[in-house]
Amino acid sequence: MNRKTARVPNSAPRRQTGAILVVGLIMLFIMALIGVRSLDKAIVANQLAVNNQFQNFALNDAETVIASAEQAIDGVVSDGAIQDFDATGDAYYLAGTIDPSVRDWTFDKATTTRGDYVVEYAGYQPAMGESVAKAGGELLPGSGSYLFRVTTRSSSGKDALRILQTVYRTQTAP
Repeated sequence: MNRKTARVPNSAPRRQTGAILVVGLIMLFIMALIGVRSLDKAIVANQLAVNNQFQNFALNDAETVIASAEQAIDGVVSDGAIQDFDATGDAYYLAGTIDPSVRDWTFDKATTTRGDYVVEYAGYQPAMGESVAKAGGELLPGSGSYLFRVTTRSSSGKDALRILQTVYRTQTAP
């Protein structure tokens, strides 16, 4: 009789070197580095967004303060009393006597709940083609205007500071 003998594979233990383990650990390390780097980028993006939000708060407050300053100018002009722009203790100055672009304001200013402001009177600006003739020392009425430079300063959290300037004009002398 013919018998077929089945071949049994060599079941002797082979020596394993652990190469798969080393490759797996290297891949895990690389993935961890990528994850940490992505987390750092997300944190920086969040900080940028928060800083931008505080800058916008300061900007909105400064714009609100400009509106308050313009209302104060209208009050001074409609009052009819001559405003002394050289006096101390108020927020009104002649143009060029202070530098409101500096960060720390050491001069007198008006303060609101949302920020500070100063007003500089720049004088009369004749309209185009208008003469600046004077009648007895007074300007002749024309279509020119009286100019004021309003500077506001407002801050919010995270040391966000906004300084805004605008020119406000009236037809009535202060």
